[in-house]
Amino acid sequence: MKDLQFEQTRKALVSKQKDLKRQGKGNKPNASSALSEDDIAVLYEKDLLGTSSPDALLNTLWFNNTIHFGLRGCKEHRDMTWGDVKLHKTVSGEEYLEYNERQTENTLGGKHQRCAKSNSKNVFRTRK
Repeated sequence: MKDLQFEQTRKALVSKQKDLKRQGKGNKPNASSALSEDDIAVLYEKDLLGTSSPDALLNTLWFNNTIHFGLRGCKEHRDMTWGDVKLHKTVSGEEYLEYNERQTENTLGGKHQRCAKSNSKNVFRTRK
């Protein structure tokens, strides 16, 4: 497409792209809006989240891992291994989950070396 014979075609394409952007049909952000507390309550009321069924339980795990541990997409969830999330207690006896994020690729150890990152995320139990 860099040949001289396609120059007019390239110019027409660029012109059409600019025109569409001016009309608001260009690249649009894929941002999503956050769920409100009411939205989350509806998911529990409709048994889409909770412990009422295996699907609801799986949805709840997925939701909590995404919200509290920052996991994104299927791959990050599938790549979790036994021991990545551990139950701990504070000195006062309060229970919390600790997620140790793992790194599958690094610049020093190569593609298949697994090593724990230094950062971890903690989630404390909430009382209703």
